[in-house]
Amino acid sequence: MDEIKVLIANDHQIVSDGLKNILKGVPGIRVVADAPNGKEAIEICNTLSIDIVLMDIDMPIMGGIEATKKLKTLKPNCKVLVLSMHNEKGSHLLHNHHT
Repeated sequence: MDEIKVLIANDHQIVSDGLKNILKGVPGIRVVADAPNGKEAIEICNTLSIDIVLMDIDMPIMGGIEATKKLKTLKPNCKVLVLSMHNEKGSHLLHNHHT
């Protein structure tokens, strides 16, 4: 089985570190990078072979919604899992982007 390469895009280092700690014990998954904003997440995905991005919605410079839209255009095979601490349903934000 091929290793699943993950990028964590989150501006809170404690959250990124927590996700890394959770995922490091999962066989077949490797966190290869993290980014503090959507702009850097896109740059990393253009440089490295990333299979899945764990994308925060609220980040400085470029938020997760905009970054996901751009990423899906540039790297359509890369999967994005959007993370949020918000209670509101926001499915309309990603409508037709098949993340």
